[in-house]
Amino acid sequence: FNPLGSKSPMNIITSQISFDFIAGDINVGKLNTPYLNISNQVGNTINMKLASTLELLDHGKPLGSFISDFIFAETVDIKLEGTMNAVAEVAIGTLSLSNVIINSGAQLNGMNGLPNTQILGFDLPDNFEDGGIQIEIDARITNPSVAGVTLGGCEFEMIYDEILLGIVKSKGLELIPGINDVHLSGFVHPKIEDLDTASIFFSKYLNGDSSPVSVKGYGVESDIQWLNDTVKQLQLYTTIQEEPESLISDTIFKTIYMDFSSTPLVAHGCLDVKVNFPFGFPYKIDKVSMDSELSFRGEPFISFELEKQDVEDKGDFLSVSFEGIEMDITDTDVFDVFFDVALKTENIDISLEGLASAWVSTNMGDLSVSQIAFEATTSLQGMQNFPNVTIKSFDLPGDAEKGIAIFIDTEIYNPSPISAFIGNNTFEMLYGSIVLGEVYGNNIELNTGFNTLSLSGWVLPDEADLPSASAFFSEYLQGKASTVSVSGKHSDIPILQNSVQNLKLSTELAGISETNLVDYLSIVHADIIFSENDDPQMSGLIEGGINMPFGFNCTVLKIGISAYLDYDDVIVAYIDLPYIPTTGELTKLEVVFSDTPVTIVNFDGFSTFVDHLLLYNTSEVTMIGNASAIINNNMGDLELKDIPFTSQLKFTGANHFRDVPIEVLGVDVYGSDENSAFLSLKIDIYNPATASMGLGYVSMDIMQDGMYIGYGVIDDMYLDLGHNELMVDARYVKTEENEDLGRNFFSNFLTGKPNNAVLVGDPSKTKIDELKLAMGDIEIPVTLPGLESKLIKMGELMLSWRKLFSIPPKIPARLEVSNPFQASLTVLYISFDVYSGDLKIGHIDQECNIFIPKLKDSFTPVMDIQIKDVSWDLIKDVVKSWFSQSVIQVNVVGTLKVEAEGGFTTWVDYFQNDVESIIVKN
Repeated sequence: FNPLGSKSPMNIITSQISFDFIAGDINVGKLNTPYLNISNQVGNTINMKLASTLELLDHGKPLGSFISDFIFAETVDIKLEGTMNAVAEVAIGTLSLSNVIINSGAQLNGMNGLPNTQILGFDLPDNFEDGGIQIEIDARITNPSVAGVTLGGCEFEMIYDEILLGIVKSKGLELIPGINDVHLSGFVHPKIEDLDTASIFFSKYLNGDSSPVSVKGYGVESDIQWLNDTVKQLQLYTTIQEEPESLISDTIFKTIYMDFSSTPLVAHGCLDVKVNFPFGFPYKIDKVSMDSELSFRGEPFISFELEKQDVEDKGDFLSVSFEGIEMDITDTDVFDVFFDVALKTENIDISLEGLASAWVSTNMGDLSVSQIAFEATTSLQGMQNFPNVTIKSFDLPGDAEKGIAIFIDTEIYNPSPISAFIGNNTFEMLYGSIVLGEVYGNNIELNTGFNTLSLSGWVLPDEADLPSASAFFSEYLQGKASTVSVSGKHSDIPILQNSVQNLKLSTELAGISETNLVDYLSIVHADIIFSENDDPQMSGLIEGGINMPFGFNCTVLKIGISAYLDYDDVIVAYIDLPYIPTTGELTKLEVVFSDTPVTIVNFDGFSTFVDHLLLYNTSEVTMIGNASAIINNNMGDLELKDIPFTSQLKFTGANHFRDVPIEVLGVDVYGSDENSAFLSLKIDIYNPATASMGLGYVSMDIMQDGMYIGYGVIDDMYLDLGHNELMVDARYVKTEENEDLGRNFFSNFLTGKPNNAVLVGDPSKTKIDELKLAMGDIEIPVTLPGLESKLIKMGELMLSWRKLFSIPPKIPARLEVSNPFQASLTVLYISFDVYSGDLKIGHIDQECNIFIPKLKDSFTPVMDIQIKDVSWDLIKDVVKSWFSQSVIQVNVVGTLKVEAEGGFTTWVDYFQNDVESIIVKN
């Protein structure tokens, strides 16, 4: 309150406060502040940050009672009662205010029991050194009040279903207004009699069920009794819940034997299971139970139960051996399909699902987690009607002493429970009826189930069989399967010799899944010639790499490509390059091609590509097709035919020819007719593209200030790479609408000023259909330079005292004028003001008929300069120049009417400074 009134502001500089802090009806303590500087008074409101010590009453018991109420209550009433001393500035000076009474109350939002408590993270990372399991909890506690409380180090009991799971601590519990992320750490160590309840807690957690828990204050690190009592009243309720995770994630039937002579089916074998226990503390799984069901193609057909089986820990997996268990066939129809497929196919996928239990030894005691849902898939290898063989890998890594080295990894499945060792064996590898080469395998062992058989050797067909070998490799690179076989040739175990020689294993070698014989293509430069009646033709140099999926040495002798060009997901053209000799290395080949037709497949799409090639920075096409190559290697020459490939081909575009502005090197007038001036433009146009282009007949409108003023034609336009000097046959076309613009155009040009214009493509004029779209889009800004030479070479002023002092006064004069053009000019009218410096000499206004031949100079007839006033300064300058026979510089400014050879006339606003003029006797 300002007692001086609103017209006399009072500014508090410093203040000192002494007050009682009262919560409800209880005096919590007294607060005395030193003098505080006030820095942010706004009107009659001051904000003070109080930082002082609260003098507690009754050993802090009232404060403890207040904090307990504050934590659990929805609101708390507080009052400040005391006095304030202050120093204030007013208009008449400084006032000291003493013992100003403070009696202010407010309602403070309490924490309301902190109802919004969430468990963000829950982990049991390791054993606890004093017994039990270390626990780490990340919790989020929301404080709804504007006031915060720092409780320091606190200890809490963690309770589930009325049992004490363990103790957790917070090193420095501070509950500020809003969200508080709190970390609690401690240990879980339930009593022995509570382990069954603790097992239920962990089982629910693993199943993804919600587990209600509470943390109850146990005490604080401080020895302050009231703070300890307050914390012991604190109890927070929340739930612990995680997304369920299958307790068993992977299963592998290592071996399984089924005896169908009994019903139900009796089986024995070994099953590896991977148990996912989502905690880091050391544990040991002693036994597992599985109430399981096998399904094939989504249909259950076998159920079985493993009851509290001992397990063997094998690192990532637990090995469960079972003997004589009963498997109940629940659906005979599905089982029939399953077993039929198992006999015939390479592998068969089944799913295993059910409920699993585990008996776990931990540092807090033995737990039993039970009835945890699981779902896993496993694959049983089919019997494949042995002796079929599957080729798993096929490689030709390098040259061998004879031919090319070959390595093959195969899988052979032995459906018999009997294992066999058949020693060292040699086989011929055949494609059709030809022998590709020989492979051998050492220490071949066939156990029950799948066996990996590694064969190595060499490929060296007879010279006469090279075409068939070429077909084999081409099929492989085309991604096609090829039927190959290995035929037994020799065994080092005599008793097996006949068996091995009668052994023939046939299979299909799958073609390479991702083949791209042409690794990349890059346009070094190209030349595209567009034709009025035919498809375009392209020549140029392409750089590319060959992607051979093998490691043996080879040289590419020739390459051929037939491919479609895809632009913006549209097939626009087709190109066919027959076999062309190559140069360079395998990864960087150069192919020079010439006069290759580009067959247009989609006219609109191809026109868009050409449009973008001319208008954009880059244009990228995708080549999709087949490549063929003739390669030389240690077997001889192979022809790899029709290998699919896809490659990006990037063209640098012309970018509207704006990378380097078009430069007009010269402008000439070579004739006219009544409405047109014939201009010849010499231009330098820069082509930044990677493609030179023959564009044929090109016509472009010339626009100035958005108005048509003429056109330019290049009869057969060819743009090489880089700079091109071209001649443009242009017309200025006079119309009623642009006559003033034309006058300005020629005035600028003849006085040496540039003219800015825009060249706009005219699609109606081009004779090549696929260029029409580009011609309709292209706009090129251009600057036409002004005439470098001057029209007036010199002037002669003829001194005549009679005319100088006649009425009106005059000075006879004539001009030497120049015509720099290929067309003759006729000056029909002259209206000039003539100046000497800033001194106006006079004015010429005269109809005339001054003919100036092309590329010649001429004198005008003598014309009178009409002098308005004969000043003494003028007479003085003229007489002085006449006596000294010196040259004076005059400036002329005015209007000309000029006619070009052929009949075109235009008015020209012309000026020329520093025209050298001599004074001669009349």
